[in-house]
Amino acid sequence: MKHNGTNSTTLTLYRGQQMTKQSFERIKNNVGGLLSFNNFLSTTANKNLALIYAGNTFNNEDLTAVLFQMDIDIITNEFPFAKIDSISFFGEAEEEYLFTIGNGKQALTYFHQSLELIQKHIQDGYDSIYSSIYNNIGFVHQTMGDNNLALVYYEESLNHELSNHVLNKKKLFTRYNNIGMILLVQEEKDESKRYLQQALNTALEILPSMHPDLATSYSNLASCMNAMGRFVEAIDYQQKALDIDLHCLPPNHPQFRNHQTCLKSYQDSLEASITTVKMYLDRGAVGLILDDHTVV
Repeated sequence: MKHNGTNSTTLTLYRGQQMTKQSFERIKNNVGGLLSFNNFLSTTANKNLALIYAGNTFNNEDLTAVLFQMDIDIITNEFPFAKIDSISFFGEAEEEYLFTIGNGKQALTYFHQSLELIQKHIQDGYDSIYSSIYNNIGFVHQTMGDNNLALVYYEESLNHELSNHVLNKKKLFTRYNNIGMILLVQEEKDESKRYLQQALNTALEILPSMHPDLATSYSNLASCMNAMGRFVEAIDYQQKALDIDLHCLPPNHPQFRNHQTCLKSYQDSLEASITTVKMYLDRGAVGLILDDHTVV
Protein backbone atom coordinates (compact mmCIF):
# COMPACT_ATOMS: atom_id res chain seq x y z
CA MET A 1 0.00 0.00 0.00
CA LYS A 2 1.77 3.17 -1.10
CA HIS A 3 0.37 6.67 -1.34
CA ASN A 4 2.15 9.74 -2.61
CA GLY A 5 1.29 13.31 -1.70
CA THR A 6 2.80 16.63 -0.73
CA ASN A 7 3.35 18.55 2.51
CA SER A 8 2.86 15.49 4.70
CA THR A 9 4.70 12.83 6.58
CA THR A 10 5.17 9.52 4.82
CA LEU A 11 4.90 6.92 7.55
CA THR A 12 6.45 3.47 7.10
CA LEU A 13 4.66 0.73 9.02
CA TYR A 14 5.08 -3.04 9.23
CA ARG A 15 2.93 -6.06 9.89
CA GLY A 16 4.32 -9.51 10.50
CA GLN A 17 2.13 -12.58 10.22
CA GLN A 18 2.03 -16.15 9.06
CA MET A 19 -0.15 -17.38 6.23
CA THR A 20 -0.61 -20.53 4.22
CA LYS A 21 1.73 -21.00 1.30
CA GLN A 22 -1.29 -21.06 -0.98
CA SER A 23 -2.36 -17.60 0.20
CA PHE A 24 1.19 -16.32 -0.14
CA GLU A 25 1.41 -17.57 -3.72
CA ARG A 26 -1.80 -15.73 -4.57
CA ILE A 27 -0.24 -12.52 -3.26
CA LYS A 28 2.97 -13.11 -5.24
CA ASN A 29 0.93 -13.60 -8.39
CA ASN A 30 -1.02 -10.38 -7.76
CA VAL A 31 1.78 -7.82 -7.59
CA GLY A 32 0.28 -4.37 -8.08
CA GLY A 33 -3.15 -5.63 -7.07
CA LEU A 34 -5.17 -5.12 -3.89
CA LEU A 35 -5.05 -6.81 -0.50
CA SER A 36 -8.20 -7.20 1.58
CA PHE A 37 -8.29 -6.93 5.38
CA ASN A 38 -11.38 -7.10 7.58
CA ASN A 39 -12.37 -4.49 10.19
CA PHE A 40 -9.16 -3.42 11.99
CA LEU A 41 -5.55 -3.78 10.89
CA SER A 42 -2.83 -3.63 13.53
CA THR A 43 0.63 -2.46 12.40
CA THR A 44 3.82 -1.23 14.03
CA ALA A 45 6.56 1.26 13.26
CA ASN A 46 9.03 -1.20 14.78
CA LYS A 47 10.29 -3.49 12.03
CA ASN A 48 12.07 -5.83 14.43
CA LEU A 49 8.86 -6.28 16.40
CA ALA A 50 6.96 -7.10 13.20
CA LEU A 51 9.59 -9.73 12.40
CA ILE A 52 8.96 -11.29 15.80
CA TYR A 53 5.25 -11.48 15.02
CA ALA A 54 6.06 -13.08 11.68
CA GLY A 55 8.12 -15.67 13.54
CA ASN A 56 9.47 -18.70 11.75
CA THR A 57 7.71 -21.61 10.13
CA PHE A 58 10.40 -24.24 10.38
CA ASN A 59 8.03 -26.61 12.18
CA ASN A 60 5.16 -26.21 9.74
CA GLU A 61 5.95 -26.53 6.07
CA ASP A 62 2.41 -25.43 5.13
CA LEU A 63 2.94 -21.90 6.50
CA THR A 64 5.06 -18.96 5.34
CA ALA A 65 6.29 -16.06 7.50
CA VAL A 66 5.46 -12.75 5.81
CA LEU A 67 6.53 -9.17 6.57
CA PHE A 68 4.34 -6.45 5.05
CA GLN A 69 5.80 -2.95 4.63
CA MET A 70 3.33 -0.10 4.11
CA ASP A 71 4.33 3.46 3.15
CA ILE A 72 1.43 5.65 4.25
CA ASP A 73 0.86 9.27 3.27
CA ILE A 74 -1.27 10.62 6.11
CA ILE A 75 -3.01 13.15 3.88
CA THR A 76 -4.03 11.05 0.88
CA ASN A 77 -4.61 7.83 2.81
CA GLU A 78 -8.31 6.91 2.66
CA PHE A 79 -8.51 4.71 5.76
CA PRO A 80 -8.65 6.23 9.27
CA PHE A 81 -5.77 5.14 11.48
CA ALA A 82 -4.24 6.21 14.76
CA LYS A 83 -1.19 5.66 16.94
CA ILE A 84 -2.57 3.84 19.97
CA ASP A 85 0.52 2.77 21.92
CA SER A 86 -0.32 5.15 24.78
CA ILE A 87 -3.63 3.34 25.35
CA SER A 88 -2.53 -0.10 24.20
CA PHE A 89 -2.16 -2.96 26.66
CA PHE A 90 1.37 -3.50 25.38
CA GLY A 91 2.48 0.11 25.96
CA GLU A 92 4.63 2.47 23.91
CA ALA A 93 7.26 -0.17 23.09
CA GLU A 94 4.73 -1.66 20.69
CA GLU A 95 4.68 1.53 18.53
CA GLU A 96 1.28 0.33 17.36
CA TYR A 97 -0.84 1.96 14.67
CA LEU A 98 -4.40 0.76 14.19
CA PHE A 99 -6.28 1.10 10.89
CA THR A 100 -10.00 0.76 10.49
CA ILE A 101 -10.70 -0.76 7.11
CA GLY A 102 -14.40 -0.07 7.48
CA ASN A 103 -15.85 3.43 7.50
CA GLY A 104 -14.84 6.34 9.68
CA LYS A 105 -17.93 6.02 11.86
CA GLN A 106 -16.71 2.64 13.07
CA ALA A 107 -13.39 4.18 14.07
CA LEU A 108 -15.13 7.02 15.91
CA THR A 109 -17.25 4.52 17.82
CA TYR A 110 -14.11 2.64 18.84
CA PHE A 111 -12.30 5.74 20.10
CA HIS A 112 -15.34 7.22 21.86
CA GLN A 113 -15.83 3.92 23.67
CA SER A 114 -12.20 4.04 24.75
CA LEU A 115 -12.70 7.60 25.96
CA GLU A 116 -15.81 6.65 27.98
CA LEU A 117 -14.02 3.73 29.62
CA ILE A 118 -11.09 5.91 30.64
CA GLN A 119 -13.38 8.66 31.95
CA LYS A 120 -15.28 6.08 33.99
CA HIS A 121 -12.40 4.11 35.46
CA ILE A 122 -9.36 6.38 35.48
CA GLN A 123 -10.74 9.88 36.09
CA ASP A 124 -8.10 12.61 36.48
CA GLY A 125 -4.34 12.72 36.13
CA TYR A 126 -4.01 11.01 32.76
CA ASP A 127 -3.91 13.98 30.41
CA SER A 128 -1.48 12.19 28.10
CA ILE A 129 -3.98 9.39 27.46
CA TYR A 130 -6.83 11.84 26.92
CA SER A 131 -4.60 13.83 24.58
CA SER A 132 -3.87 10.75 22.46
CA ILE A 133 -7.52 9.73 22.17
CA TYR A 134 -8.71 13.24 21.29
CA ASN A 135 -5.93 13.46 18.71
CA ASN A 136 -7.04 10.15 17.19
CA ILE A 137 -10.68 11.26 17.05
CA GLY A 138 -9.58 14.49 15.40
CA PHE A 139 -7.61 12.57 12.81
CA VAL A 140 -10.58 10.37 11.91
CA HIS A 141 -12.74 13.47 11.42
CA GLN A 142 -9.98 14.93 9.24
CA THR A 143 -9.88 11.83 7.03
CA MET A 144 -13.67 12.03 6.74
CA GLY A 145 -13.36 15.62 5.49
CA ASP A 146 -14.85 17.29 8.58
CA ASN A 147 -12.06 19.75 9.30
CA ASN A 148 -14.12 21.85 11.72
CA LEU A 149 -14.68 18.93 14.09
CA ALA A 150 -11.11 17.74 13.54
CA LEU A 151 -9.85 21.13 14.71
CA VAL A 152 -12.05 20.98 17.84
CA TYR A 153 -10.59 17.62 18.87
CA TYR A 154 -7.03 18.56 17.92
CA GLU A 155 -7.29 21.67 20.10
CA GLU A 156 -8.71 19.60 22.97
CA SER A 157 -5.81 17.20 22.52
CA LEU A 158 -3.31 20.05 22.71
CA ASN A 159 -4.96 21.44 25.85
CA HIS A 160 -4.61 18.09 27.61
CA GLU A 161 -1.02 17.73 26.44
CA LEU A 162 -0.16 21.17 27.83
CA SER A 163 -1.77 20.17 31.16
CA ASN A 164 0.75 17.39 31.75
CA HIS A 165 3.06 17.92 34.68
CA VAL A 166 5.94 16.86 32.46
CA LEU A 167 5.56 18.05 28.88
CA ASN A 168 6.04 15.46 26.18
CA LYS A 169 7.55 17.65 23.49
CA LYS A 170 7.40 14.90 20.88
CA LYS A 171 3.62 14.84 21.24
CA LEU A 172 3.46 18.62 21.39
CA PHE A 173 5.25 18.72 18.04
CA THR A 174 2.54 16.47 16.58
CA ARG A 175 -0.31 18.46 18.13
CA TYR A 176 1.00 21.83 16.89
CA ASN A 177 1.56 20.39 13.44
CA ASN A 178 -1.92 18.84 13.19
CA ILE A 179 -3.63 22.09 14.15
CA GLY A 180 -1.42 24.12 11.83
CA MET A 181 -2.17 21.94 8.81
CA ILE A 182 -5.94 21.98 9.46
CA LEU A 183 -5.87 25.77 9.74
CA LEU A 184 -3.94 25.93 6.46
CA VAL A 185 -6.65 23.90 4.72
CA GLN A 186 -9.20 26.31 6.18
CA GLU A 187 -7.13 29.21 4.78
CA GLU A 188 -6.48 30.62 8.25
CA LYS A 189 -2.96 31.31 7.10
CA ASP A 190 -1.67 33.54 9.91
CA GLU A 191 -2.89 31.16 12.60
CA SER A 192 -1.55 28.22 10.61
CA LYS A 193 1.87 29.84 10.45
CA ARG A 194 1.83 30.40 14.22
CA TYR A 195 1.18 26.73 15.00
CA LEU A 196 3.51 25.38 12.32
CA GLN A 197 6.26 27.66 13.60
CA GLN A 198 5.67 26.29 17.12
CA ALA A 199 5.87 22.78 15.70
CA LEU A 200 9.18 23.60 14.00
CA ASN A 201 10.59 25.24 17.12
CA THR A 202 9.67 22.17 19.15
CA ALA A 203 11.17 19.84 16.56
CA LEU A 204 14.41 21.80 16.60
CA GLU A 205 14.57 21.29 20.38
CA ILE A 206 14.04 17.55 20.46
CA LEU A 207 15.13 16.08 17.12
CA PRO A 208 18.58 15.55 15.62
CA SER A 209 19.49 18.10 12.97
CA MET A 210 19.13 15.46 10.23
CA HIS A 211 15.83 13.81 11.21
CA PRO A 212 13.09 13.09 8.61
CA ASP A 213 10.38 14.56 10.89
CA LEU A 214 12.31 17.81 11.03
CA ALA A 215 12.32 17.85 7.23
CA THR A 216 8.55 17.38 7.28
CA SER A 217 8.15 20.30 9.68
CA TYR A 218 10.22 22.56 7.42
CA SER A 219 8.15 21.41 4.44
CA ASN A 220 4.83 22.07 6.18
CA LEU A 221 5.90 25.59 7.10
CA ALA A 222 7.06 26.07 3.51
CA SER A 223 3.58 25.13 2.28
CA CYS A 224 2.10 27.81 4.53
CA MET A 225 4.58 30.42 3.28
CA ASN A 226 3.69 29.47 -0.27
CA ALA A 227 -0.04 29.86 0.45
CA MET A 228 0.69 33.33 1.85
CA GLY A 229 2.54 34.28 -1.33
CA ARG A 230 5.86 34.46 0.51
CA PHE A 231 7.68 32.37 -2.05
CA VAL A 232 11.26 33.22 -1.08
CA GLU A 233 10.64 31.96 2.45
CA ALA A 234 8.80 28.92 1.12
CA ILE A 235 11.80 28.00 -1.04
CA ASP A 236 14.19 28.54 1.87
CA TYR A 237 12.24 26.22 4.19
CA GLN A 238 11.68 23.63 1.46
CA GLN A 239 15.38 23.60 0.60
CA LYS A 240 16.17 22.91 4.26
CA ALA A 241 13.75 19.99 4.14
CA LEU A 242 15.46 18.61 1.04
CA ASP A 243 18.93 19.02 2.56
CA ILE A 244 17.83 16.80 5.45
CA ASP A 245 16.23 14.28 3.07
CA LEU A 246 19.47 14.03 1.09
CA HIS A 247 21.33 13.18 4.27
CA CYS A 248 19.01 10.58 5.79
CA LEU A 249 16.71 9.16 3.10
CA PRO A 250 17.33 7.10 -0.05
CA PRO A 251 16.68 9.00 -3.31
CA ASN A 252 13.63 6.87 -4.12
CA HIS A 253 11.92 7.54 -0.78
CA PRO A 254 8.38 9.01 -1.19
CA GLN A 255 9.10 11.91 1.17
CA PHE A 256 12.18 12.92 -0.79
CA ARG A 257 10.27 12.88 -4.08
CA ASN A 258 7.37 14.81 -2.56
CA HIS A 259 9.67 17.51 -1.21
CA GLN A 260 11.41 17.82 -4.58
CA THR A 261 8.03 18.36 -6.24
CA CYS A 262 7.11 21.03 -3.69
CA LEU A 263 10.38 22.90 -4.17
CA LYS A 264 9.91 22.97 -7.93
CA SER A 265 6.36 24.27 -7.47
CA TYR A 266 7.48 27.10 -5.18
CA GLN A 267 10.32 28.04 -7.54
CA ASP A 268 7.82 28.19 -10.39
CA SER A 269 5.54 30.40 -8.29
CA LEU A 270 8.41 32.75 -7.49
CA GLU A 271 9.40 32.95 -11.15
CA ALA A 272 5.81 33.72 -12.14
CA SER A 273 5.65 36.46 -9.49
CA ILE A 274 8.88 38.04 -10.68
CA THR A 275 7.58 37.97 -14.26
CA THR A 276 4.41 39.75 -13.10
CA VAL A 277 6.41 42.35 -11.17
CA LYS A 278 8.62 43.05 -14.18
CA MET A 279 5.53 43.46 -16.33
CA TYR A 280 4.23 46.15 -13.98
CA LEU A 281 7.64 47.79 -13.88
CA ASP A 282 7.69 47.93 -17.66
CA ARG A 283 4.42 49.81 -17.43
CA GLY A 284 5.98 52.47 -15.24
CA ALA A 285 5.56 51.20 -11.69
CA VAL A 286 8.31 52.41 -9.36
CA GLY A 287 8.95 49.10 -7.63
CA LEU A 288 7.27 46.24 -5.82
CA ILE A 289 8.41 44.32 -2.79
CA LEU A 290 8.50 40.54 -3.01
CA ASP A 291 9.04 39.03 0.45
CA ASP A 292 12.18 40.71 1.78
CA HIS A 293 13.48 41.63 -1.67
CA THR A 294 12.65 44.67 -3.78
CA VAL A 295 12.48 44.02 -7.51
CA VAL A 296 13.65 47.08 -9.45
